[in-house]
Amino acid sequence: MSYGRIFLMFISCFVSFVALSACKKGAGNEGGTIDKNELVAPPAELIQQLESHAQLSCFTNAFKTFKLSRETWDKGITIFAPENQGSVCAPLSTQELKNHIVSEMLNKEQLSQRTSLASVGGKPIPVRRWPGEAQGVRLNGIALNETSATGGKFRLYVAERPLFSLPGEVVVYSAPSSQRYIGNPSICILSNGDYLASHDFFGAGITSGVSRIYRSINKGLSWTQIAELHGQQVSNLFVHSGKLYILGLDKTGQVVIRRSEDNGLSWTIPSNDQTGLLRTGLYQTASSAIVVHNGRIWKAVEQVTGAASLWAKAFEAMVISAPIGSDLLKASSWTSSTSVPYNSTWLSGRFEGMLEGGALLGTDGVVRNVLRVHTNITGQEYAALIKISADGATSNFNPSTDFSLFPGGTKKFSIRYDQQSGKYWSLVNSIAPDQWAFTWTSKIRNTLALISSTDLKDWTVNKIIVNHPDVEKHGFQYVDWDFDGNDIIMLIRSSFDDGKGTPNDYHDANYLFFKRINAFSQYKDKNYPYGPLQ
Repeated sequence: MSYGRIFLMFISCFVSFVALSACKKGAGNEGGTIDKNELVAPPAELIQQLESHAQLSCFTNAFKTFKLSRETWDKGITIFAPENQGSVCAPLSTQELKNHIVSEMLNKEQLSQRTSLASVGGKPIPVRRWPGEAQGVRLNGIALNETSATGGKFRLYVAERPLFSLPGEVVVYSAPSSQRYIGNPSICILSNGDYLASHDFFGAGITSGVSRIYRSINKGLSWTQIAELHGQQVSNLFVHSGKLYILGLDKTGQVVIRRSEDNGLSWTIPSNDQTGLLRTGLYQTASSAIVVHNGRIWKAVEQVTGAASLWAKAFEAMVISAPIGSDLLKASSWTSSTSVPYNSTWLSGRFEGMLEGGALLGTDGVVRNVLRVHTNITGQEYAALIKISADGATSNFNPSTDFSLFPGGTKKFSIRYDQQSGKYWSLVNSIAPDQWAFTWTSKIRNTLALISSTDLKDWTVNKIIVNHPDVEKHGFQYVDWDFDGNDIIMLIRSSFDDGKGTPNDYHDANYLFFKRINAFSQYKDKNYPYGPLQ
């Protein structure tokens, strides 16, 4: 094991309140009682978090067969590991793992006096220094020295640091107190291999229509801001015919596009229909996939035709497209398809609208507009798949066949096809079965999952990429991603602990993270044990 720079970090691994409640109902135990001394495997939530944690993921296999008494799981356990840029352990046997586990509950003063795992009953790992104030841990966002909802008393101290190390490389951070929240990330790869990232801002008192551009010259490990665009929001970065573009909305909701000749340092200004003002009126969109096919470039948008109070019910789904050899800054180059409006009878009257569409080329050679479906049906989330005619003029949607069960379908997503694996892939905010009781599925964004399908109808959750047990204040959302060789690279708009606290809710993102999935196709036959959608 290589420790790098030794700097003590610890992660508290636990059974969530929901999982514990389910166990205590006595499934498989006569009369609803349980044997607290019975040795049982860890809960799925713990395995999920280990899999999602960059440093501790190597504990996962050993943990799957590792058993402790229910009483010990109930207390929670603490794993000590030196902070490192990479993994901190080699594959471990169950017995070796046991040597790394400390089940003793320690208060802050006791912990600050410890100098190695040996002093708390574990395998010795010397500690050269402590980081001043000892780091803290959280249990579902509840400080561990407070009384839990089930009446249990936890004797660890108030959290001063997040439960996990940060789940990616930080592109930008915006303090919650500023009320400048990070929105609509987009990522692209330049011809020289550099990465570009963009995002806009939202929040109380923020003037809409400001986007920032960042560049990474080291494959996402660090980022530098290179530009700020005024009058640009909810936009996509993309490279076309060797030139860099950003396409989205201005601050009033008109569709605009800009071009850069110097890899993002300077940009054209969309002042009229010859220089990038593509559509006047009011539109809605997201930083979702753009497709080049059949001699055209395709982008999904929604025209807003009703009152703002109606939100998604006022959105009409459509696609704009242009010939690949045309001047993309000219409005006349772009064709608008017919639109698909809201219909209150769809999904047995539970349809609430569709939004944030992305273009997708199917294996049948047909371009589709694939949209997030706003609804509230327990145990079910959907995507809408609208077929677009070859000339870009007509949208075709059959509500009987073109709604597809889709994990995370009530939140923004993008789908892309990978020819080598023969699958469609997406990164989504999937929902664990024990969270379906929440009122609105669109608000559950604490898990980011990699999913795949061969036919756009049947989807499998292949891997949990990152997770936090708290639903209310943590989110890994509005992911924009792309293939980079055998890897997937992504940007994650995230509401996450910053060492001082969390934003007010999951939606108010204070971080933009970059993350990579190495050799993503290795997961194409994996099935995370959520069970099928009902």
